[in-house]
Amino acid sequence: MGADRPRRRTPSGGRSLSQSELTPEAADELHGQLVGALGVTGQVIDVGAGSGSLGAELARRGVPLTLSDLADWRVGDARELPFLRGDSCAMPVRTGACAGVHMARVLYHVPAWRDALAELARILAPEAALCLSLGARLYTGAIRDLLDELFVRAEERGVSPVPVVADISGPDEVDAVLAGRGLSAPEVFEVSCAVPVTPREAIAEAVRNPVRWAAGQELSVLPELGAAVLAASGLAEDEPLAQDRRVAYRIYRRIG
Repeated sequence: MGADRPRRRTPSGGRSLSQSELTPEAADELHGQLVGALGVTGQVIDVGAGSGSLGAELARRGVPLTLSDLADWRVGDARELPFLRGDSCAMPVRTGACAGVHMARVLYHVPAWRDALAELARILAPEAALCLSLGARLYTGAIRDLLDELFVRAEERGVSPVPVVADISGPDEVDAVLAGRGLSAPEVFEVSCAVPVTPREAIAEAVRNPVRWAAGQELSVLPELGAAVLAASGLAEDEPLAQDRRVAYRIYRRIG
């Protein structure tokens, strides 16, 4: 299934990390680290919030959070949170207004990523934290192959995944750009776990998650494509396959 094709830089899968993507213990650790960094006393903005699932969990834990994105993709409890429509490269927020900024799994999808980092640094108050996750693949092995095949078939039908467009060489380059904008060297933390996922669950998540796909497209063909790819895969559709998950954050602070 697609074995003769090179690996593609496909999306990491939706910009907000849903709790179903981690074990309860790992999710609790992640949320606790983020709450500790962002604080509970001033305005915090989640830039590129996507569905808002992570933001909703942080808000439940006391973070005064506003979600921001190019379009409103909020679902569930996230619909109750304040929403700010905005471009990460031109945030409609005054300089130094934010007690914290969060961005996860977005930067590789921003062509002018240096401008986006400059904006995140601009809106931070002194000593405030930027919690930045560059992202990683959610799936490995047979399920990764399955989703790569779905993306290939979707593109053949004129439906494109969110492209990876940023020319980021690695985290060190991000660190250097933010240092030039007055932010500290990062503190780094990681949370990891193994999560069982069935092929059917992986396909269902991909076809129903609009944040995986480039904006402005007709997505109604995706369920049919997903079913066809799953049927042709030869995988046991409801047999869980362990997926190693690793969520890494770099936490920067505005100096002085």
